[in-house]
Amino acid sequence: MTKKAIEVGMERIMESIDEHISQGVEPFDANWHATLEMILLMMEKAFTENPGQLLPAEINGKKEWHFYVDVLCKTDLPPDTCAVMITPSFKKSFLRPIFRETGINQSKAYKEYSLIISRCNDSSVIMQVSLPGAVSVGVDVFENGRHFADYTYNSVAECLDDLSRLIWTFFKPSGTLTKKQVIQYTENWLAKSTKTFNLDMIPVHYEYSYIHNPKLIGKSHLNAIFRAVYSKVLLELENLDNLIEMKNELNEDMEENAPIITKAGVLADNIPECQEIMDAIDYEIDSFLEVLRYIPGVRFEYTKKNANYRKEFDKTAIYLYERLTGRKCPEPLKKQDRWGANF
Repeated sequence: MTKKAIEVGMERIMESIDEHISQGVEPFDANWHATLEMILLMMEKAFTENPGQLLPAEINGKKEWHFYVDVLCKTDLPPDTCAVMITPSFKKSFLRPIFRETGINQSKAYKEYSLIISRCNDSSVIMQVSLPGAVSVGVDVFENGRHFADYTYNSVAECLDDLSRLIWTFFKPSGTLTKKQVIQYTENWLAKSTKTFNLDMIPVHYEYSYIHNPKLIGKSHLNAIFRAVYSKVLLELENLDNLIEMKNELNEDMEENAPIITKAGVLADNIPECQEIMDAIDYEIDSFLEVLRYIPGVRFEYTKKNANYRKEFDKTAIYLYERLTGRKCPEPLKKQDRWGANF
């Protein structure tokens, strides 16, 4: 987002304060809604690149990281909803002037976390989640500057247990989702599993997930499952450098005679090294398929004896190889029989 765009956005927000007050909104509420809007504006570029995800404004240290991951994996955001976690380190870096002006207890505020949630590109309704807040753990909802709903909880855990319900109450999509929204929603859910091993514990609305309801994207169950596999494994492995490092470390512990994999060797299509890369991809695919078998609501009735299953597996492995290496998969790897004579 350009500096000019930010300036224009800030001017619009400031003008909205007077407009809301003239409509009878309490000045404090109008100003606070504007403050939340400004924080969302600062995150706009990140939201555009990562719609439908909870993003941290700043992370400093393991404590903040672990809290962020815990909240991320308990929060189910609808498609095209944007959310930011305000951490103690972000407050210290950016919010000191606001705290001074509003009289907020700074020493206490710097120990607290907050979530700010709105629809992407529409901040008329904003939800602020205080974990905890100045007085208690709770959720406040603002619409056009007006504070019109609040919810109080006995603990952070109790609040997080109820939070997804509240988010969907205020930000549930209207009408039928587009294919793009369904893919975004499902693959954001899958992405959370790269930070925790318990995908089955991460909340998801079955009716908007293409793994649970493949007709939403016009696919068969098998096609939908392998689309999810491709997305998840790509997120897990990230790039060729990570994959090489992971496989070399695994081979050092488990495979005494395995070749040392180098990036130069893979890019030169050295078959023994390329085979190691393909074996690692096969392992990741197999592992995630095993996870999917136990996800509630997912129909998974395929085995390796199914010819279509084997075909989709092979195709997905080749797609991942080519995406991660940036090269065509060598013919010997394409023609390999990973299934053996039994099939």
